Amino acid sequence: MHACMKWVQMNVFEFEECVDEQLNLPKQSKAERLGISYMGFVGSLSAKRYGSQGSDLLAWKYAKLSNKIQKQLGLKDKELCAIVPGDCEVRMALTMQILKGPKPKPLTEAELSTAHKH
Repeated sequence: MHACMKWVQMNVFEFEECVDEQLNLPKQSKAERLGISYMGFVGSLSAKRYGSQGSDLLAWKYAKLSNKIQKQLGLKDKELCAIVPGDCEVRMALTMQILKGPKPKPLTEAELSTAHKH
């Protein structure tokens, strides 16, 4: 997962591809899938702070996935948040906002052409 983080500010599409590759590796435990999807979520939040196009939809995608796995494992929000350094109160508030909000619209063709999608 660490290898994916190099893409987070440079290209959210490459970041997503890298995270998805990690999620699709065979024989992963639910805990491993949770860690990968949660790091994907935290990384996409970082990209959102920098205004990276496509990061809203990515944050929504990984928030939904990590939340689903978190519930299956019975982890509390604070327990999950504590695995990544940072302000947990702010991150948990952003998580709830994203989970309760609508799915962001995909980028338009014009937006995609300026978002450096490869």
